[in-house]
Amino acid sequence: RVDGGDDRHDSVHAGLELLAEGTDFVAVHDGARPLISCEQITRVFEAARQHSAATSARPITETVKRADSEGRVTESVSRESLWLMETPQIFQANLLLDAYGEVQLQGKRVTDEVSAMELIGHPTYLIDNPGPNPKITYPQDISLAEKLISSS
Repeated sequence: RVDGGDDRHDSVHAGLELLAEGTDFVAVHDGARPLISCEQITRVFEAARQHSAATSARPITETVKRADSEGRVTESVSRESLWLMETPQIFQANLLLDAYGEVQLQGKRVTDEVSAMELIGHPTYLIDNPGPNPKITYPQDISLAEKLISSS
């Protein structure tokens, strides 16, 4: 049993600390994303086997703006190369351990494992998710998830 932390960073770190010797891959998935398909998990895992690091993601389709601290728009941000990260995020275990070691060494906190991989300069491949995989964060998100489930 692994006790979770106050946030994802701490929970993943705790899990990595107890990783069994000889583990080849680590998959991190948010329990807050219950609609992921088995097919997408397989696609991400196959990409991780080929490239050592992969994540489910989707390209941003909305218009993106940057704002100042008072909520005033300061600029438009090109969405051309922007992606929304999802889970699962799957990595060769030794690489993710190295990445979290670097996170600790630099005294940083990460909100996902791809950010940790960036610190060691290792590329993570984005696997476009064609299906719904919303993060259930707010109470109103539950009704959206229920509608998506009932329509499938």
